[in-house]
Amino acid sequence: HDGRFRLSRLCSFGHNTSSSTQKIKNNYVSAFASKGALLAFSGYGGIITILKMHSYAGKHSIDASRVRINVLCFLNEEQIISGNADGLIQIHSLKKYQNTVQINTPFVNVQQILLMPNPRYIMVSGKSKSLIIIDTLQEKIISTNYLSFKENVSHISLTQDKNLLVVLENNKVIKVILPTSG
Repeated sequence: HDGRFRLSRLCSFGHNTSSSTQKIKNNYVSAFASKGALLAFSGYGGIITILKMHSYAGKHSIDASRVRINVLCFLNEEQIISGNADGLIQIHSLKKYQNTVQINTPFVNVQQILLMPNPRYIMVSGKSKSLIIIDTLQEKIISTNYLSFKENVSHISLTQDKNLLVVLENNKVIKVILPTSG
């Protein structure tokens, strides 16, 4: 097998029988994230696969959903967050693989998850003109309209000095100075 297909083959057929996998022509990895020595990725069918990056050992699969996962983000060494095409955010335990928290967002399609300077909070973007904030400890959305823009949000990123950069679909870049805690 060609190396570029290995990760895709590892995670892509969790819900399928051998007869249905023969019908799949384009297999892909839809999301990936890394933290330390861990690599997490997801592909066809919403299975999250986690393994040690350099050895491919210790493979674990989390049956997250049957919907394409668009984004993965490690919250810490013990939790990973996924966002899917139906707008569902899930916080998965890496210690107890069956322990998953589900949070429905107002988005149809989660595009990005960003850890905030206070890692208790994450910012989520979807195909929308607004950004939401989720409290990962309380496991709920605390602001469904944290920031709003005139165009749909394309990308979000934190700078080294913890300012937020928002790229809109019209390619306009907006710098937002986030409030500091303490």
